[in-house]
Amino acid sequence: MRELAVQLNVSHSWVAKVEQNERRLDLLEYVRLCNSLGVNPSTGLTKIKSALKDK
Repeated sequence: MRELAVQLNVSHSWVAKVEQNERRLDLLEYVRLCNSLGVNPSTGLTKIKSALKDK
């Protein structure tokens, strides 16, 4: 968590709040987070879109 916070230039408590679903991400934060984790942002957005469609 601390390494990710350093990469994103945010506090470790910011990362913790995101992980615990206490804080929502805006689109730019989401893309930066995905890039830091080595995840393709469009993959996550596709999954979100599918989940919303199922509701």
